[in-house]
Amino acid sequence: MNIDETKPNRQNRTITLHLGNTLAEYESTYLSETGLAALIRRVEIADSLDWGCLASGHEVDCPRHLHFTHHDSYRRWAKHFNGSQSWVVIYRVRCLDCGVVLSVQPSFIIRYKRYGLSPNLESS
Repeated sequence: MNIDETKPNRQNRTITLHLGNTLAEYESTYLSETGLAALIRRVEIADSLDWGCLASGHEVDCPRHLHFTHHDSYRRWAKHFNGSQSWVVIYRVRCLDCGVVLSVQPSFIIRYKRYGLSPNLESS
């Protein structure tokens, strides 16, 4: 890519799935080899239902045979309602048919946003 070329816009390829009600439940269920296999199975089920970005997140010519593999993982901060923060592991999976990579986010965290109580609500 030369300096005059513009980068193509990245698609939001984050899928949010219910992977437990709390961070502790998520960590005890999914942060292991067998847990990772279960997480990939949940992604494949969601893909079969055209859930979220999976409906249009694959490459155009992808046959969508529901084959995913673990691609990577990273940690990010999650802010809790009481104001404390914890690290959360976010898995990334790759479609074995078209190579698209998706981030799998637990539903108890919000993607790149923080919310606090409004001053009016704190006094009631």
